[in-house]
Amino acid sequence: MSRASHDNRRVLFEAATPLSLAIFWPVYERLRRDARLEIWFTTSDGWWTADQVFGASGITERVISPRDAHWKKCDAYINTDF
Repeated sequence: MSRASHDNRRVLFEAATPLSLAIFWPVYERLRRDARLEIWFTTSDGWWTADQVFGASGITERVISPRDAHWKKCDAYINTDF
């Protein structure tokens, strides 16, 4: 049912800190050029807000709360933490 509601593949990136985003950045640069992909972002650590992690890098769209991410249907999940 989820596949019928959207054409693009959804990728969810979860970051605990700004360092997580720095590690992911080279991969993000390549993925964001692919028009078939929707890249979504969420945080996982209570110490850092989404604005602190993603806002400084200019990422303001498709940023969702961890609670919303829990229910999001995604085709791939990326997390740079252990």
